[in-house]
Amino acid sequence: MENKELKTGIVVSHTHWDRAWYLPFQQFRHRMVRMIDRLLDLLESDKHFHSFTLDGQTILINDYLQIRPDQKERLEALIRQQKLIVGPWFILPDLFLVSGESTIRNLQIGMKMSADLGATMQEGYVPDPFGHVAQLPQILNQVGIRSFIFMRGIDAKNKREAGGIFNWQSPDGSRVLATYIMDGYFNAGNLGYTEQFGRFDGATPSVDCALDRIRKTITNLESVQQERTYLLNNGFDHMPEQPELPSLIESINALDHEIKLVHGTFRDFFEAIRKEGLPHSIVEGDLLGNSDHPILSSVFSTRIYLKQANHRAQSLLEKYVEPMYVFVRRNCGYKVADHFLDYSWKLLMENHPHDDICGCSHDGVHQDNEVRFRQVIELSESLLTEMLESMLKSASEQCDTKQLNPGNTETAVWTYNPHPWPVTTRVVTTILYTDPSSEFGDEVPDGDLVLRDAHGTQIPITVLSTTNRAVRNHFLETSWGRHYNVLFDAEIPALGYHTYTISRIPNPSPQPPTPNPHSREGQFQRGPSILMWTPSSLTYINNDTRTTLTNFLTFEYQPDHGDTYTFGPDPVETIYYASTDAVNLHPTLPETLQITHHLEVPTELKSDHKTSIRITTTVTLNSNGSLDFHISYTNTARDGRLRLMLPIGFETSTAISDAHFRLAERQTPAFQTPETDSDRYNTYPGELNYQTLHMNDFTIFSGSNHHAWFASRGNHEFEIVTKNGESQFALTLHRSVSHLSTYGGRIRRVQAGPAIPVPEAQCLRPISAHVGFGTTQATRQGFDLGMRHAREFAHPCLVREVPYLSELRTRHPDPKKASLLATDNPRIVLSAFRMHPSEDSAILRLYNVSGEQETVKVDSLTGFKHWCSSDLKELWKDSDVREVTEKGTITLAFSPYEIRTILLK
Repeated sequence: MENKELKTGIVVSHTHWDRAWYLPFQQFRHRMVRMIDRLLDLLESDKHFHSFTLDGQTILINDYLQIRPDQKERLEALIRQQKLIVGPWFILPDLFLVSGESTIRNLQIGMKMSADLGATMQEGYVPDPFGHVAQLPQILNQVGIRSFIFMRGIDAKNKREAGGIFNWQSPDGSRVLATYIMDGYFNAGNLGYTEQFGRFDGATPSVDCALDRIRKTITNLESVQQERTYLLNNGFDHMPEQPELPSLIESINALDHEIKLVHGTFRDFFEAIRKEGLPHSIVEGDLLGNSDHPILSSVFSTRIYLKQANHRAQSLLEKYVEPMYVFVRRNCGYKVADHFLDYSWKLLMENHPHDDICGCSHDGVHQDNEVRFRQVIELSESLLTEMLESMLKSASEQCDTKQLNPGNTETAVWTYNPHPWPVTTRVVTTILYTDPSSEFGDEVPDGDLVLRDAHGTQIPITVLSTTNRAVRNHFLETSWGRHYNVLFDAEIPALGYHTYTISRIPNPSPQPPTPNPHSREGQFQRGPSILMWTPSSLTYINNDTRTTLTNFLTFEYQPDHGDTYTFGPDPVETIYYASTDAVNLHPTLPETLQITHHLEVPTELKSDHKTSIRITTTVTLNSNGSLDFHISYTNTARDGRLRLMLPIGFETSTAISDAHFRLAERQTPAFQTPETDSDRYNTYPGELNYQTLHMNDFTIFSGSNHHAWFASRGNHEFEIVTKNGESQFALTLHRSVSHLSTYGGRIRRVQAGPAIPVPEAQCLRPISAHVGFGTTQATRQGFDLGMRHAREFAHPCLVREVPYLSELRTRHPDPKKASLLATDNPRIVLSAFRMHPSEDSAILRLYNVSGEQETVKVDSLTGFKHWCSSDLKELWKDSDVREVTEKGTITLAFSPYEIRTILLK
């Protein structure tokens, strides 16, 4: 009976190490290097100190070895002995503000690095992000992880019904045994001291104080779990090791005979829990609750410029560079991108911890983020250029004689479609016709341009502007000549490219008169859609869906009393709306309007002075009937939130949002205030419901007459605002705040971090946003079409003038048009198409966004002979090899919400 009543506490020594947060990276790293130096000595010399867990992220070892490369052998020996526990992640990521594919790469890189160092932790440890995505159990399962440890995200209902240990289940049915550390990853931190967090230099821990903490922690855990084994986390943010821990454990075990403490690991804890054999409840869906810890969901809109840069960098790697590398590696002998891609991914992920991408850190941290994003984008662009050059060189080798248009009167434009279906898109690009005599020669005369597609068919082209004595500077190239800014409609095959040639014929024809940009009213029509305007209004009509939306474009501004974690609404809900200054035709772009608004708002909180924010929006009616909004302004106001408001066309409180490897229903939560929910507000975590919601690339609203879709390029926070029976889509464009953390807000009462000033979080800078909108018929096919249009907007086709290599025999890739891959089911979404690190196969990853069984036919896999199913370990399985058809086709069946990885040879 005595043994049955004994409680076991697994004490795990660790530190939670945000690489950068309220101090910049180098200052935190300096402290971390000192800590690891001490850890090496401690783990080698004290046989009683069981082990130390290095926060589940392997990058800390890189950070250390950059300063102390001489310690690598000691580190590896301790990792092999499982004295120092590293992995499975590369970095501990935010999970909502980065793509699902980047989460997979993060795990893959971290597990490989830690295995190369000696061993990897096999537990899903993600303690501190501001929520966890529903498909994470499936991702963890596919790399061999069956457990999950977290702090933030449980809601009151699941805590009450499922307790602290439960099975968290993905939409596809994958499960992990989840442990909710209700008292945090610091519930046994700094044992023997009166506080869990702080500096204890020169102090001596008290056994009585340590025992009191252990008893209180176990009592709290008993309220949420039946098991008699308890996880006790001996660590905190940036806290050092406790070398006296073994003696404290020995003393506590001698004093309390109902508790047995064991110094161990997360693996020890889960093994003990499984041995108890108790049944566990099932929890499903995103973990975004805040029962015991703030969830801090306004980070979706903090420093949005970081989210936009991440969207661009991430998209370039996933959807442009990697698929093109498959093509040029297999067809042009191009072999040098893999090392650069590995470096780029790691550099990008340095920006993905929650204190980085969420924007809730010291200003210096986010200055570093911007530099990294810029470098990833620059390297991606350079890789794409080099791939184009490799295509040209390969084509040139096939030519017997030069195939150039004499007189430098021909150039080529390369267009690329990142989607596995054909796309027709408007192309606006620049080209240069070179002058052989450089900047000192005669001017290159103007001329008419003739555009031809890959088959030689002439298609219309519009010259928007031209200038002479323009210069083009590329790698080892400086060319002078006549510059043209041109527009045409491109038809690009599925996940492929199309090269167009543009010839210049001297003696230009007379140009038609330019429309009066100050026309007071008018309309455009493309396909089923009409865009009408007057000097003060817009109207959108879609004849297919019988939709008419008026008063179409509004901007809303509210004072923000909050911080980088949480929006702080004004208690009297002061709202400012923009006034329309003018609606004009765009001076150069057809089917495009240029609209100016202004907002007169307080310069800062509690100020009687006003500042004017002037907003310029170009609105383009696209060939598919959707609208493209490009918004730009310079923010001159502190302490406020600016949002774009667009009509949905019906009343609703529900959206279907693009989420991580699925579509997720987003429901407007109950509205709470400190007055209506005082009991919750006045007790920890003192955080009420956030009215704002999350999307990745797009959100779709479904009504009885039409679907309305909205897409963006890095703006993730939206709200459904309903007034007088009509709902609007409110997209946050920026939030301005003064401090990392404050207290006493109307959504969150408690501090969420140190109250340090962060002036750059005011976002007093130029700001821009790209937003897409369209309506489709209220059918399944219409919904699927809306998804495709939204994805096309979020990740637009790429356009590049073909590099000028004067000594080659051709200026065109061969073939001029190609599809890398095509799919026939819009509910099966492409996540990755890339070369395997071994370089002997390609990786194709697809996922099913729906809750139904789906089948997809994958075409255009020319050159591949065999394929096999794999998982996120991406290992070739000879036992499962099948043949690609002679036409380059495979057919795949998907279970609901399944993520599936295919290897191709």
